[in-house]
Amino acid sequence: MTDYNSKIVRWSPATSQLVNTFDSQSLSPKFNFGVKGFLGLKGNNVPTSLLTTTGLDVQLHDARDTNAICDLWITDPPYADAIDYEEISEFFLSWYEKRIPMLFPEWYADAKRILAVKGKGVSFNEAMMQIYTQLTAHMPDNGLQVVMFTHQDAGVWAELAMTLWASGLQVSAAWTVVTETTDGLSGGANNVQATVLLVLRKRGEVETVFDDDILNLMEDEVAKQLKDMQLLEGAGLAWSDADLQLATYAAALRVITSHNIHGLDPHKELLKVRARGEKSPVHLLIEQAAQAATRNLLPRGLDAAVWRDLESHERFYLKGLDTEQKGEHRSGVFQELARSYAASAWRDLLADDRANNVRLMTASEMGGRNVNTGPLAGTLLRHLLLAIQITAREDGPAQGLAGLRDDVPNFAMQHSRAITLLEHLGRLTLPHWKADAEAAQVLRGALMNAGV
Repeated sequence: MTDYNSKIVRWSPATSQLVNTFDSQSLSPKFNFGVKGFLGLKGNNVPTSLLTTTGLDVQLHDARDTNAICDLWITDPPYADAIDYEEISEFFLSWYEKRIPMLFPEWYADAKRILAVKGKGVSFNEAMMQIYTQLTAHMPDNGLQVVMFTHQDAGVWAELAMTLWASGLQVSAAWTVVTETTDGLSGGANNVQATVLLVLRKRGEVETVFDDDILNLMEDEVAKQLKDMQLLEGAGLAWSDADLQLATYAAALRVITSHNIHGLDPHKELLKVRARGEKSPVHLLIEQAAQAATRNLLPRGLDAAVWRDLESHERFYLKGLDTEQKGEHRSGVFQELARSYAASAWRDLLADDRANNVRLMTASEMGGRNVNTGPLAGTLLRHLLLAIQITAREDGPAQGLAGLRDDVPNFAMQHSRAITLLEHLGRLTLPHWKADAEAAQVLRGALMNAGV
């Protein structure tokens, strides 16, 4: 009932209905709020059978002080300050703070904002180690934990890996569940849409390996994870690049937490004060595993042999187009692609850089600019995009074909690669690519005939 009776409830013109408070994670009051009247709440009666407390033991205290033995611990750690939990507590306390001491005399009716464990810094890492060490000590050897985790930053995943490792836990399985809507309202423009459920067990005896060995193991595990997910795609499931990236991090954690790494102490690494931009060894390992995974995520329909020969910005551009084809336009996704491909000048390839509307320039939008100085300078792909633009402008392939022969070094040696790339670009179905995709098909046909 309180979910529809706050100054955060808003009116939706699209549905002519009130939208509830927790439709969005942002607890921001509106000037044009609306609330349900008493009659509108009439059907929201809670069955009294759901209010029973038989067999339940509800305790409210710091996780570091727990002394209960549980077969299963389920936690949602506040890493990277993703959600201000104390604010959400205060939202409800505005109604309940006077009633709680009457109903539950042993509880406190305060959000304890000053005691909130915030998701950054050495003090946070120390607190998380203490919490998970305590929970691990209070579960049987065959018990397990489930950690709900939602973040796309490799550094945050690295801290989580070291926390679990230092607490005597290892990741045995991971599942990705979509938990956020895509309406642009829930959690902000670049919010992660999936939550990873990590299943943890006690570590026991593990093998000690060197950095190179752990990296090889991680790359193998990531490749296996991607293969399994692609097999599931064939069964009717569809994964976004963000889902695959999260699965990559989870696969890396399975390997890291199942081994000791020679010369690396997770306790010391977590409590080490780092300079701005400095990365931990585990952070670097996870980034390398993520890059290896992204390199293996080919745009649909592109030949693997051609993909292997592409440079970083060529890969970013083609994978970015594939991402657009899937309807993904969040800047966070393109940032992650750029990081994985080491495409530092990726923004120079954008036609629109607004948070939820990111898209790459078409061949015609690029025109003849930055052929020799831009991020794609000197690459076969840049010359092909220029030839496509000329073909679309001239309504014929002759000048574009001549430009390829004159400007591309050893073009005869790259003839087949050019045909493959033009075929791929010609299959694009994006509305703003319609003219250029048709020009790519015409140019490909002319190039094939010229070859004959």
